[in-house]
Amino acid sequence: MNARADNSDFLDLVYDAAVDPGLWTSVIARLADMAGAGGGVLLEQNQASGKGEGIIVGADPAEMDAYFGRYAGNNVLQKVDDPHAFMKRWTPRILTDEDWIPKEALIRSEFYNEFLCRIDVHSVMMVRLAARGLNAVNLDLGRPKRRGPYEARDIARVGRYHPHLIRSFKLGRKLGANRQIEAGAAEYLESLPHAVFLVGDGGRVRHANGAAERLVASARGLTLIRGMLGSVSPDLTRRLQALIAAATSPDAEHRTGGSMPILTPDRLLPLSVMVAPVGSDRLALFHAGPCAIVCVTDLEAGVSLPQARLRELLGLSAAEARVAMALVEGRTVRQAADSLGLSFFTVRAHLVRIFDKTGTNRQAELVRLIMRLIGMSPQ
Repeated sequence: MNARADNSDFLDLVYDAAVDPGLWTSVIARLADMAGAGGGVLLEQNQASGKGEGIIVGADPAEMDAYFGRYAGNNVLQKVDDPHAFMKRWTPRILTDEDWIPKEALIRSEFYNEFLCRIDVHSVMMVRLAARGLNAVNLDLGRPKRRGPYEARDIARVGRYHPHLIRSFKLGRKLGANRQIEAGAAEYLESLPHAVFLVGDGGRVRHANGAAERLVASARGLTLIRGMLGSVSPDLTRRLQALIAAATSPDAEHRTGGSMPILTPDRLLPLSVMVAPVGSDRLALFHAGPCAIVCVTDLEAGVSLPQARLRELLGLSAAEARVAMALVEGRTVRQAADSLGLSFFTVRAHLVRIFDKTGTNRQAELVRLIMRLIGMSPQ
């Protein structure tokens, strides 16, 4: 293994990519080096339509246009017979092409002969990162034939960083990281629906956006005492502060991110807390030393995709989307009926149609699906 690919600063790079999405190309390059691959692609693709987007490293960027223009629908490493059933079973794991289909079947395919061969890929390691509706996000690493198939040790090298890659990608989605946080960081953070705290070395909060201040003021799960984040539960406080200490460690080799739910007796749904280290040069609000982002999603506050987006993802009617969101916000069917001004039986009828459209059978299963769609499931 190339020692450069296993430097302790790699985790810093992974988490910096949550704030600066342009760094994902460097993350892919380092992972490819680590796994003995020739390059890789960060790919989000709809399992039904084949449509999506991606960034490629180690090949001409125009190959992404070629992929979605012609080959995505024939990708035997993505194609499934029942997309809805597949996404219900989807789990974040690491696979190789040989875990998916026999190598002989891959080699016979049009996708292999007309696309993979063109970019000098014989073996593929598929690192699953996220799922949203019928869209799956993979970080795929391609290896030339001359380097042989992937071995267990290659998968293990990538696997040690897998939870961090997932966490960084999810955090980037929550932050809406389509731009780097720069001089206007405070204004940008104020626009976010999630509670975001910026924490410096020593674990002290340096900045909190409006949503974060309101969450602390509500005294329902989080506390801020002498500049330190905690919870009403001593055990949860210890766990949260341990995550923050790890994310702000002065030792780059031990600096890491983490996540946890905070569920207290007065809450129906937990707070989903994600902590990630980020280089101080990425945040102008910090001047020196290690720092971290603490992103908190209050599931009871209904922080979610707009109903129009939910309708697009699941094919729900406007009324069905309103019912679905009421359930995600923690209401029972009868409470949803009262809040929406509908009869109990009308809401039940909507729910039956929602189950049919989403392939779910129970309310809890439906809520988990929607929470996963909008990136709010605690890890």
